[in-house]
Amino acid sequence: MLRPPLGIDKEPSRDIRRQIRSILMEYWDPIGVNGIPEAADEYDGYVGDFYEMIVGSRQENDIVTHLTYLEGEHMGLPHLRYALPEGRLAAVAKALLAIPIPRQG
Repeated sequence: MLRPPLGIDKEPSRDIRRQIRSILMEYWDPIGVNGIPEAADEYDGYVGDFYEMIVGSRQENDIVTHLTYLEGEHMGLPHLRYALPEGRLAAVAKALLAIPIPRQG
């Protein structure tokens, strides 16, 4: 029998991913598309990476480093590092790490 990703059952895993999606849109949103219904899935391609980070290593620095990479290298928006408030990415990481993770059994 196949085990769910990282030992978490399907429904709790989906809930965690929904919460990640919401946090990325509401708290991170580097391109400013929050509130545009057609863009609700804009950051869905990143959810899996963050899922693995918050269920696995749970390292704030890893999350901040990945957000920085996504903005600067992947999206081509390196200026955001200087244009937006300092500590913004750490706040996103803290919000992601605050998502309750069920005990793996």
